[in-house]
Amino acid sequence: MAQETQPYRRSLSGSIGAGMKSIFGGGGRSYYMLVHKVSSKYHKAGESQPIIVDEIELGRGSQCQVRFDDSFTTVSRRHAAIVKDGDKWKLVQLSTTNSTYLNGQKVHKEWYLQNGDEIQLSTNGPKLGFIIPEGEKGKISSIGLTARLNLFRKQALRPYRTALTVLSSILVLVIAGLVWTNIYYPKQLKESNHQIAYLMGQREGDSLAMDSLNRQLAENVEKLQKSQSEIRSVRKELAATQQELRDMVVTVPTHALAEFAKSTYFLQIEVLLGGMPIAGGQGTGFLLEDGRFVTAQHCVNFDSREITALMDAFPNDISFKLMATSPNDSFEMKYSLNDNPFHWGKYNYQTSQPVEIGGVFLPARERVDITDYRDYAWCQTNKKGSIRIDPEYSTKMPIGTKLNILGYPMGEGNRGKVDPLFVESTVAVNGLNDFGCIQLDNSETDHGNSGGPVFTVHDGKPVCVGILSGATRLGALSGSRDGKWKDRVVPISMINK
Repeated sequence: MAQETQPYRRSLSGSIGAGMKSIFGGGGRSYYMLVHKVSSKYHKAGESQPIIVDEIELGRGSQCQVRFDDSFTTVSRRHAAIVKDGDKWKLVQLSTTNSTYLNGQKVHKEWYLQNGDEIQLSTNGPKLGFIIPEGEKGKISSIGLTARLNLFRKQALRPYRTALTVLSSILVLVIAGLVWTNIYYPKQLKESNHQIAYLMGQREGDSLAMDSLNRQLAENVEKLQKSQSEIRSVRKELAATQQELRDMVVTVPTHALAEFAKSTYFLQIEVLLGGMPIAGGQGTGFLLEDGRFVTAQHCVNFDSREITALMDAFPNDISFKLMATSPNDSFEMKYSLNDNPFHWGKYNYQTSQPVEIGGVFLPARERVDITDYRDYAWCQTNKKGSIRIDPEYSTKMPIGTKLNILGYPMGEGNRGKVDPLFVESTVAVNGLNDFGCIQLDNSETDHGNSGGPVFTVHDGKPVCVGILSGATRLGALSGSRDGKWKDRVVPISMINK
């Protein structure tokens, strides 16, 4: 078993840093191969996958360098990692639900790998062979530059597709390397020609010397031709990478944000019991071109245990007051539980424990397990907004899609500031996650942003694709205490159901 070390964390040095060293000569660096023993959507049985970076992850997640499709149900999204430790490699267990085995033995935390070991992801899961090529074949320098660049894109950049600044620097370095190659070999060839001319004058008639010089000249010409061919291949790879970047970098025009801001409202909501305020909150809502007013359900139907219990105990005495303010408009709505203008979906605000209010115990609701998260609400108004929606695209956005979120964080609208702020983010998984939501790759929004519109650009037009719901610990949603807090977005397609 490996020695006690710092817990594994994905790092730039282990992926992009190691990948750059491998691109530029790879002097002294070695690599290993993973041999796939079963076929999947991404690899065929018997395929050997060379690994040139110092850390990779294995699993079903789109950011894993060794990826398995969703048919492997016992493989976690981030299942295990292989990490360089000095001059050795170790297998690290990442999944909290599915085990990893090395030569049939369960890996509880981490274990050093040996040449010829067999890795298995979960019981009866896919198997891979760990192979270290011997001798010079085990050096990264034995892999061609074009192949190294391709592996770099797939292994070093995959976990950091949004690291555009780093990638730009890499492109500059690669181009600089190409310029050096273009200069060096022609110069070497010219010097050889000078040398030939000099020796021909000094040792004219010496056939042995001439044969040697001719061979040297032929070798230099061959090197130059090979270099030029490699340069063309590398430039082709660079063009593909640059196009990939252009596809990833999509921003909403500033003038469109300003136009959409006019239809984005700061919300103040009061809960009334018998006409008396007992609770309140703040959020964001927005008005569509067809006159529908949209927000998150928890902004207009409170999800706290206490309010939920009161709704159950006094359904005829609970009412709501909503005040909405945008940069150039305002309106007010009053409604009760029995006269509610909003349409909304499933929302997990049930509680399995009794609630005490003022010494009175109110009954618990039965907890209901749901498979998706539909935190949306909308109602028809006689107003017309400026916000366009794209329901179809909201369910199939690719990972890395650039998003803009408009809203009033931390009650900005209550401080006299009626211009919404926006936060940039990107899509973290292809399409929707396991809970039917658009998954973001960061959690930088604040309270008050909930219910706000989420925009992107599709077919050259800025459109609304979602409703910001809030932050949830992903593991908690699936019944685990583990997992990072992530913002979630309800796809705008939900309001058409």
